Parts: sequence; structure tokens; C-alpha cells
Amino acid sequence: MIMQGTHLLGKGIFTLAEAAFLARVRTQTMTRWLFGDLRGDRVIASEFSEQDENVVSFLDFVQALAIRAIRVRHKVPLQRIRQAYEEAQEKYNVKYPFATQHTTFLLGDSNTIVIHLGNDDYRELAGPSKGNRMITQVVEPYLHDLRFDGKIASEYCAWPPRAANDARRVIMNPKRSFGEPIITTSGYTAQTLWEAYGVEGGTEAAARAFGISTDDVELACEYYDHLKGTSAA
Repeated sequence: MIMQGTHLLGKGIFTLAEAAFLARVRTQTMTRWLFGDLRGDRVIASEFSEQDENVVSFLDFVQALAIRAIRVRHKVPLQRIRQAYEEAQEKYNVKYPFATQHTTFLLGDSNTIVIHLGNDDYRELAGPSKGNRMITQVVEPYLHDLRFDGKIASEYCAWPPRAANDARRVIMNPKRSFGEPIITTSGYTAQTLWEAYGVEGGTEAAARAFGISTDDVELACEYYDHLKGTSAA
């Protein structure tokens, strides 16, 4: 997907449908989270919402992964996540709360959201704060697959999970191919190799057509098999 405008360069560019597919959620779910719909207000503000409500940035995508993790694993209401997001922005000047290097906690069963931004910096973002409660860490697996520039997400290892030290990976980097998932060893997009597998009639034929290893084609196919599975939300 290629769009005009220098304000989009280096930030990753996806349609709502593309971002939803890559995050393994329904398009209507992604739309609600980033732009709101008849059921409720948006949860986070899309980076390009003032320019185009059909464009999703890399940081929007990463924050959607956070919402998915908190919603699916811990059933936190969208209203509470929205409160946490707005509190982090307005009170603590954290522009992209869920795309910033952090650890998220829930306090007891109250759905109070606390984000740990490093050292002793724990910031309560949403929910009641009465009495003593046990702190439970929210497991956000996608964080293990992120790389950060400073404290802001700059690259996501989309496949395979926990593969940060492997040479052959599918990565998403807003400064490479507009953030589209690419194979690190060949530089081709995963979609290109996945489609070549079907067009050329198999792994070896696709690899020969592009002059690359069959492992790259197989990785692209594994990734798309993963994406085409059941949506997470």
C-alpha cells in the first residue's frame, strides 16, 4: 500500500483491513479500537486520524497488539483501557503508552491498570485505588518480539515468536517497505513469497523464481498460515 504525503514516510502505512489481518483481529474490531463506531468511542487515537481515517501506522498497529493482549487474556473493558491510555498521555505525557517499552500490571480484581516504565516508575492509569491489592503482571507476549529505539517501538518480529536472535525472521519495520512484513534474509515481503508459492506451484519453484532459499518461502507460508487462522479478537 503506497500513499502520498511526506508525513507518512518512515511510520508504516496500512489500511484498516491490512492492520487487522496482521494483528489477527477483525477489521471492525480494529476500526472500533482506533476510530470508534456506533458501539462506542475509540480506545486510542490513530496517529493519522486527523489526515485519514483509513490509515493505520506502525505504532497504531503495536498499540492494537497491546489492546488485544489485555482484552483477550485479561478481559479488561475497553473503557478502562481507554482511560489508561488517556491518563498516560494527558497526565504523564507518554504519547504512545502501549508502544512504549513497559510492563503492564493489574491491581487485584479491580482492573486498575498500572504501567511500569522503568526503574521505580510505576504509573497507575485507570481504576479505583482503595486498600491493598496484589499486583499481577499482565503477560503481553508481543513485547518480547519488539525492538525499541530509545523507549519507542521501532521493529516487530512477527514470525516466528520469540525469534529475536534468529537470522531468518519475518519482521515489520516502518522504515522498510512501509512496515509491510518482510523476510530478513532475502528482503522480499512475506506476501510476495506466499503468493509466489501458489503461482509457481510449490516451494522449490518459487525459490528458483526469486533466486532465494526454499527456507524463505517456507517461512512466508508458515507466517500466512498463522495469520489466516482464527482471529484473536
